[in-house]
Amino acid sequence: MSTTLSTLRTETYSILNDLQTSNVYSTSFIDQTLNDQQAQVCALKKWSFLRSKKLFVAADDTTLTTTITTASTQIVVGSITNFETSGALWIDHDVIDYTDASTTTITGVTNIGVGHDSGVKVYPLVLIPTDYERMPVLLKKSSGSSRFGEVLYVDEMSWDDFRVGNGQIQNKFTVVNDESSDSLYIRMENVAVGDDMVFYYLKKPTVMTDDSDTATIPDPYALKILPKLAAYKAMILRNDNLEGLGTIIEKEAKEELLAMQKYYGSREESWSKLIQPTYRSGMGGGNRTRIRI
Repeated sequence: MSTTLSTLRTETYSILNDLQTSNVYSTSFIDQTLNDQQAQVCALKKWSFLRSKKLFVAADDTTLTTTITTASTQIVVGSITNFETSGALWIDHDVIDYTDASTTTITGVTNIGVGHDSGVKVYPLVLIPTDYERMPVLLKKSSGSSRFGEVLYVDEMSWDDFRVGNGQIQNKFTVVNDESSDSLYIRMENVAVGDDMVFYYLKKPTVMTDDSDTATIPDPYALKILPKLAAYKAMILRNDNLEGLGTIIEKEAKEELLAMQKYYGSREESWSKLIQPTYRSGMGGGNRTRIRI
């Protein structure tokens, strides 16, 4: 069960009234404070209730078979195996949107930034869910394998640099920001068509705006923590921390926060046991990890 914004707000007002603070706090002020405190709590640790994943099947990169210009509305490629039916693709740092990839002639093409010659590489992009915030790991399972292995993250500056430091990177991915649509995509290299992929990420907390919206922090902790933190924050901002009463409720909230951390921390520990270094690859390439799904 989740706690609604209405319930959290009522409890926050109840705390403020019990402490007889001198100022009147608007609904919008309390709602904003509750959301701010939730965001701060969720940022403290990689809570297990924030974990999510996206499953998909890898599509290999292909080639452009015809020259295109900024005015082109379709693109012809060598293969569309496992391409998203609609989405975006990458050609030489150019994120291009399309509406249909049912054949090798991709249609509904928009946002071509510059012209591209026939024969250049075309990389399919995988849309990241809108609740994405931070990215722990991308994993793949090759055909015939029973385990998922980590796909190494490489910084944007190293996208086209096969050697990074002293190590040779065999598998690469990064997150691409499509500014035209404000979307985020996964871009991969050196993965085989048909590889099972799992993108594990941490969700950003939901912003509560309507009375029926629920807290991202699960019960019973949301109701025990957020109203106290919100009331304390409101009192400090309005100079209403009378006789240190706000500090007392902040301490109570932090005790509940420690209890939540202990509860979800045990789950965090069990999660970490799934990911163990299994081998080293390349000269100075660093640890690789594998994980069972």
